[in-house]
Amino acid sequence: MLKYKRTQAKTEDEVRKQLLTELIQDGELNAQNQEKLIAKYVVPFVVNKTKYLSITNFIKTIAVGMLLFATWGIITIVIEKALDVFASIPLYVYLFLAFMASVTGLVAPKTYSKSQSDYVAITCAFTTLMVISATFGAYNKQLEPIMQIFRLGIPRVLIANFWLIVYFASIALYYKSQIIGFFTIVSLSSLTSFSLIYVPGTLFLHFKDEMLPIVVIVHSLELLIYMGLKLTNNFPEVFSVFKFGVEYYASIALGTGLLVGASPFYSHMKYTIPYVLLFIIITTGSLAVHFLGGIKVPGSVLTCFCFLTVLEWFGYIGFRGGMIVGCIVSAAGLFGAAGLIEKYSDFIFAK
Repeated sequence: MLKYKRTQAKTEDEVRKQLLTELIQDGELNAQNQEKLIAKYVVPFVVNKTKYLSITNFIKTIAVGMLLFATWGIITIVIEKALDVFASIPLYVYLFLAFMASVTGLVAPKTYSKSQSDYVAITCAFTTLMVISATFGAYNKQLEPIMQIFRLGIPRVLIANFWLIVYFASIALYYKSQIIGFFTIVSLSSLTSFSLIYVPGTLFLHFKDEMLPIVVIVHSLELLIYMGLKLTNNFPEVFSVFKFGVEYYASIALGTGLLVGASPFYSHMKYTIPYVLLFIIITTGSLAVHFLGGIKVPGSVLTCFCFLTVLEWFGYIGFRGGMIVGCIVSAAGLFGAAGLIEKYSDFIFAK
């Protein structure tokens, strides 16, 4: 009689195999036929089940691929519709939102970051200008009547640079930022048409020819007032944010103007010799301040430009007078420079 036992098999083929084993153990089946019985009742089922699972998995894979393709199509449609919605919104809405976000970061930078509020304010100072520029670029025709009211016959560039000076100076003084203070001096130099433009591999120093006297006068006054206040200890500490702008940018602008004015190759320029004398006087004075007053940057910058001017004059004299005259002048200049270095080496290279 058969005895039924509780099995722990998990799959159907295991149940069949275990059932055959128990039947053999109970004497109901011949042990010699065990392999045949397993081959007949267990193995075909496993093979058929494997084939069955492979077919279903293939069908499911195709279904998943179709669902993914459909999902991609739905996402594409959603993106296109969203872009259509965004494009339907007027440009001034985006400009207004960007302007409000930028002004918020400028006026209340701690709204975005408490630990980096100064950097947020400096960044928003430039992004605000970018938004304003984009607004004028997009609605130039609509804003032109308003600009005509405030222009009063003054060129647009001068008006823009004036308000840039006011804008950058206010932010620099409020946040005590030397970066913004530097751009204040850049805007002031732009009033004289001087600009410094860098593209990969090339640095352009540019100003209009007819503005040469203005470039020299304005930047000479900048340096004169700055060094005068520093030497007399009357320079307000609050204006120290403009220090690097005046010492570096104004010195470069002045050196560029004097280099052009004193150059012998600019035949269309008038008063070349007066510019040479003015260059010598200003450079000598800035070097005196460099060694005696402790203000080193203007003297160093102007000396570099003065050296370039000397090289131009050597080349010009050599070109006009021939090789012999050029060699004599160059030799005299080199002996003179060597003599000055030998005589004043302790003073020049003093720490």
